[in-house]
Amino acid sequence: MTVKNESPPRKGFWTYLSYKELDQYPTPGLRLWLMLILVFAWTVEQFEKAKMAPVLSYIMEDFDVSLTTWGVVATIATILSALSVYIFGYFSDLYGRKKLMIWPMFIYVFLAILTVMAQNFMTVAVFYVLGLVIISGLYPVVAAAFRDVSPRSGRAISYSWLSLAFVLGSLTSNGAASMTIPIWPGWRPQYWIAAGVALIMVIIVGFLYKDLSEKVRGKVYKDQTEGLKSETVKQEVSVEEAKKSGNLIYKDWRIWFLNMALLFWGCVYASIMAYVPLYFTQFFGIEPARAASLTNVFWFVAIFSIFFGGWLSDKLQLRKIVSALGAIGTGAMLIILSVLPANTSETILILIWGLSGITMGFIYPAWCALLSENAESISSFGVGRAFAISGIFSAVGGVFLNLGLPVIVENWGWSAWMLTSGFCCFAVALFVSFGRGPWFIPKQNKSS
Repeated sequence: MTVKNESPPRKGFWTYLSYKELDQYPTPGLRLWLMLILVFAWTVEQFEKAKMAPVLSYIMEDFDVSLTTWGVVATIATILSALSVYIFGYFSDLYGRKKLMIWPMFIYVFLAILTVMAQNFMTVAVFYVLGLVIISGLYPVVAAAFRDVSPRSGRAISYSWLSLAFVLGSLTSNGAASMTIPIWPGWRPQYWIAAGVALIMVIIVGFLYKDLSEKVRGKVYKDQTEGLKSETVKQEVSVEEAKKSGNLIYKDWRIWFLNMALLFWGCVYASIMAYVPLYFTQFFGIEPARAASLTNVFWFVAIFSIFFGGWLSDKLQLRKIVSALGAIGTGAMLIILSVLPANTSETILILIWGLSGITMGFIYPAWCALLSENAESISSFGVGRAFAISGIFSAVGGVFLNLGLPVIVENWGWSAWMLTSGFCCFAVALFVSFGRGPWFIPKQNKSS
């Protein structure tokens, strides 16, 4: 099949597949289709990232390692991930998103298989680190790709789809573990599953996803109608020009402060994804498969709240207050969890944990919309780099998590960590305030 480079005519839906990249803004149907592919891709990537949590207790038992030892391994992986986040985000602005989504995951398939064959903890640790580095680097690529196909009027709800992928990844990982561990006990079967799922992701994204061209990515669209009215963009944008304008992101102090929110939120989110099943097992005495199921309560309710939070942010065209209130609400729920006794009933746990999932859904979509809009107002070719900064701060939060959590838990217990997580959420609300954008609806918008 001949790969064409000129703009695809808006005729048949599947004609887009015959083009190397899209030189026109996608129609509503194609835009939704591309977002669904990105959702699937990021769901798979989050599935891979979350698969360790339900079986961590098995690895600790098989190789006789402590939580502190595992924390050191996870810290090394997180530090190296910061470098991959920077590299992936930088080059995705210059050379597009697709290549940086499929080839690293193809490598990951082999890493997962090699992990299954590992006979000692050192080998498992090495392959875990390499895998996490690859997966983490994909974050700014996918986040920037969502911006590419999202006009400002629907930006937050678009990032709700990205948030859905975060949730579905953790949900499917815990769900797969709770269903398969009773049949195939231990951690190795989970890596066979991970390898198969990653290969499916590579095939689907490789064949069905198309990048928007540099010329289209370089424009900012207020809404879908404006994008469709725009004909093929005539000006050529060189890699050198893209690099020069995109680097302006690094000079804006508000971008850095706004991204600081992800340092604290990354710490909280990673602890929910990686350690909450262990928290339920060690503190409340719940067996691993049941702990994975209880963890899923959070993700189930979050599926609905992230879309409501995104819709509300777009409806009001307010990013900061929606994200900040979500962070404050989540922090309050985690502090309540920190004072619960070890004999708390599962009903109470489900209630508080479910409320945490509801409030959490308001944080990320609105924050992503705020960051992407702040970034593209500086340079449309710097969005990947802006999200790369957030990924780096998130990695720093992960370092604190992996070094701090074992120390806090071993010295003061799980309740102290949940209290710490609650105050981290309050810090998220603080740093959201540094972004450019209104807190409340302007008076002229209220009257119109």
